[in-house]
Amino acid sequence: MLRRSRVWPKPEQSIAPIVESIRKGLAAQAHAGGGLYEAWAKFAPPNLVSSGAVGALSQGGVLTIKATNASAKFEIEVWLRSGGLAQLRDACSRTLRRVKVV
Repeated sequence: MLRRSRVWPKPEQSIAPIVESIRKGLAAQAHAGGGLYEAWAKFAPPNLVSSGAVGALSQGGVLTIKATNASAKFEIEVWLRSGGLAQLRDACSRTLRRVKVV
């Protein structure tokens, strides 16, 4: 009986807990965005999807999109003004007041 309590337990050899924690973190991040990540990938033109990344959505409803360069920023802003913002608002389950492109 005493010998069993002195033996160290074997360390866990599986990466399953690490993978599960990463999966939960990504699911929480996707849920916090209210569907904006999927809407950006679905509605934005392919050249804009590759040159801009959806950032954070603030509590006040301001979405930040990070553009790779100045020309991509201009193209994203033009797309948003020409109806892209309305499409994102319709697809989002959270309040989206405006989009800031940086």
